[in-house]
Amino acid sequence: MTKDKGSKDTHPFGFNEWFERLGLNIDFGALMDAQRRQFENAFASFSKVADGYQKVILRQQEMMAETMSDLGKAMTSLTERDSGGATSGQRIDAAKAAVEKAVNHMSELAELTQKANQGAFELMRAQVMEGFSLLSGGKPKGKE
Repeated sequence: MTKDKGSKDTHPFGFNEWFERLGLNIDFGALMDAQRRQFENAFASFSKVADGYQKVILRQQEMMAETMSDLGKAMTSLTERDSGGATSGQRIDAAKAAVEKAVNHMSELAELTQKANQGAFELMRAQVMEGFSLLSGGKPKGKE
């Protein structure tokens, strides 16, 4: 190692000293700590994003099962001659309701996906902005 006892450079290659010789005022240890925090924060953010997408997928599976069941019942009702006293108009209304429910489910899924995408974008944007702030000499969030 090329550092003095009093040096705050903890890296075995003496990057702080190298930066100083180049006339750059960069604290390599602080830079490495900031990058480590960035990776930790990014991992936590991406975990939140993954949780959001997992919720979307689970809800999609629930909706698909429910929709298929409802549509199956409606189609069976439409094709049966004896449908428990229901008129053909009632059976058509039941089928129409099942289709409308399926369309509403698709709309809900689109909204859930849009929210998950927006959340992912906001988390990544915040990470990038914090990274730029750190590179320009700012302090990480929560360290002011």
